[in-house]
Amino acid sequence: MSTNVVSEIIPYLYKASSIPNAINMFLMNANTDQEQFIDFSNKLTYFQSLLIDEQQVTHPKDLDDLYEGIYTNFPTLKFDFISRRKSFLKFCSKCSLFCETGKPIEKVRDMKGCRIIIYDDNPKTGTDSCYALMEYVIKFFTRLKKYQLCEAEPMMKTAGFNSSEFPDIYIPESSKVPYEYQKFVKDYIFHPKINFGYQSLHVILFDPIGNPIEIQIRTHLMDLHAEAGPASHKIYDKVRYGDDNFMNLFDASSVHMPGFLLDNDGKIIKDTAGLVNSRTLFERSRLF
Repeated sequence: MSTNVVSEIIPYLYKASSIPNAINMFLMNANTDQEQFIDFSNKLTYFQSLLIDEQQVTHPKDLDDLYEGIYTNFPTLKFDFISRRKSFLKFCSKCSLFCETGKPIEKVRDMKGCRIIIYDDNPKTGTDSCYALMEYVIKFFTRLKKYQLCEAEPMMKTAGFNSSEFPDIYIPESSKVPYEYQKFVKDYIFHPKINFGYQSLHVILFDPIGNPIEIQIRTHLMDLHAEAGPASHKIYDKVRYGDDNFMNLFDASSVHMPGFLLDNDGKIIKDTAGLVNSRTLFERSRLF
């Protein structure tokens, strides 16, 4: 398996008493001559600040206001509203992928995010609601909260999608992202992932002090497909990363952090450290 600057943090995860402790040890001892070290160290320092100060992760007042705005302005909409922090290993895995593909790590911007899941059994009206809600979310953040939109990276693995392989997936006749926002929104609803049929809308915004937050919007049918179907991360990551995956270099049984525990079969039974599992910061719903 190939290694890179990101992979070199793995031994420190085995020695450390916490993720912030592992980050400190890595930054003190890493080979600073490696390409992309500065980008990775900057991201690690930021991730460490998220672990230490949860307020940076939640953007509590802004997300509270967003939830209330959706609740008020979409009175018949049934939805889940979930804020989360990316797991540390998923974050490292993405940084590693960027290294392997020559992309700058500084463009990893989804360490924290908010997912909105719309409940509508009608695929067309549910999809329409996703687009309408995305437009509302963008206007809410940019006009009321003075956030800045981040230009989207090119969508991956969408060219050549064969809808006949996914007969249960609804694809609209055209993207309904307004023209002025198209370069900022990844529209995986209109352009599903080729191998898995993953669908969602993604947008990244920077708050007034430059902290990024990713918003994802999808229907519950899209979410079921993403979380339990062929687009689930367990299957997706295995195909996406292959033998060079950061996760394949990592041995969970060598971790001895408080809050991280495996059973005798090596399955995770506790991960309050947020090492492998993402951390849900809050979840609100209106389902009836």
